[in-house]
Amino acid sequence: MNYIKVTLNGVEQGLKFNMLAYTEFYKKIDLANWEGSFHYAAVWAGLKTNAHMKGQEFTTAYEEVGDWVDEMSKEDKEALTKVFL
Repeated sequence: MNYIKVTLNGVEQGLKFNMLAYTEFYKKIDLANWEGSFHYAAVWAGLKTNAHMKGQEFTTAYEEVGDWVDEMSKEDKEALTKVFL
């Protein structure tokens, strides 16, 4: 499975992980701080790729996504990690 729905900013959002998502992920991940930046980079990449695959414009700022990730449930973060890896 390379798709998951998680709650971000109180709204269920789809995250798509494919080769494009991994490319976007590596643009944002801090390799020196993998554990601290993983969820931020993965959610950003999943949202951006999901929008792209649906032909939708993605305009959400990385900082805004970061705020949403800070509020994600532990269960959603664990599920995201399983789908991504």
